[in-house]
Amino acid sequence: MAAPTTSPTPAASTGPLAGAPAAVALVRAVAEDPDAPRLVAVTGPAGAGKSTVLRELVRVWTEAGAGQDVTVVDDAHELGDDELADLRGRADRPDARLVVAFRPWPRSRALARLGASLAAAAPPLVLGALDAAGIAARAARVAGVRISDEAVRVVAERTAGAPVLVDRLLAHGRVGGPVPPHLAEQIGYAVDAEDPRVVELVTVLALGAPVEGEVLVPLLGISDAAGIGVGAEIAELDELSGRAVAAGLCTPDGRVVPLVAEAIRTRVAPARRAELRRHLAEIELDRGGSVLAVARTLRGSGATGERAAAVCSGPPRPRRPARRARTRSGSTPRPSPRGRPR
Repeated sequence: MAAPTTSPTPAASTGPLAGAPAAVALVRAVAEDPDAPRLVAVTGPAGAGKSTVLRELVRVWTEAGAGQDVTVVDDAHELGDDELADLRGRADRPDARLVVAFRPWPRSRALARLGASLAAAAPPLVLGALDAAGIAARAARVAGVRISDEAVRVVAERTAGAPVLVDRLLAHGRVGGPVPPHLAEQIGYAVDAEDPRVVELVTVLALGAPVEGEVLVPLLGISDAAGIGVGAEIAELDELSGRAVAAGLCTPDGRVVPLVAEAIRTRVAPARRAELRRHLAEIELDRGGSVLAVARTLRGSGATGERAAAVCSGPPRPRRPARRARTRSGSTPRPSPRGRPR
């Protein structure tokens, strides 16, 4: 489906931050008083626009001639405890101008302490999904057009409002239809850059696994290898889910972003797809799941094996009893023209 448009519209005055009013307000505040002390924590999943906000802040401070006395840090969640402690020390200075961006997960104790120090000075800038107005603003910025409400709905549904996905889908020119090969590759790079366990999680979810610990724990082979005790497997699953959300691959409720799921499905080899679905079907059967649902999962997947064959073929149908010929009392059935009783 082509993106419906009306009349061309000029690029939004908020530039790269179009659709993110809180970020726009922060940049404007810095522009109005670039020499003022400022502590800011910028958080949000990958692709939410954290780096874009930092670039805009650096630009404003540089144009004001105050860039040398500012500390701007991106991807602080990747820093070690000593580096985070150093930043926390800088935040204690009365004239500090420090902006730190990080994903919501993983969150070490050192990062949490730094975040608390920054948040004590000002509320953190939390970036996330764009709403309908934000998507419309991004369309004006990326494509220079005003798109219809239906196109906004489709973009929101496919991208879950993730700014980087919104921009890339709008840049393609068509908001519906199969995921473009170049966009599938872009998403694939982002997926493959994550921890292999996170990649496995989003892959099985994209192929139809439910967001249920009872299924995902055995499907992913999660075990309490350290002998921690009850709940260890679910705790590990929660960590993987948190990482997937922070990576921008899943929504906060743990489901894969639809456009990401589409891209993943185009990259999974048929044999791998069949094996995952067969394993999923066996887990569903073992926990007493719906046989019909399992059959739907297996049918057409290429899965083989005795259990797959048994599920797809189903139990044999009971034979219907033979119909007896009806006769008048005291009479013998006469042959029909085709030689059958009538």
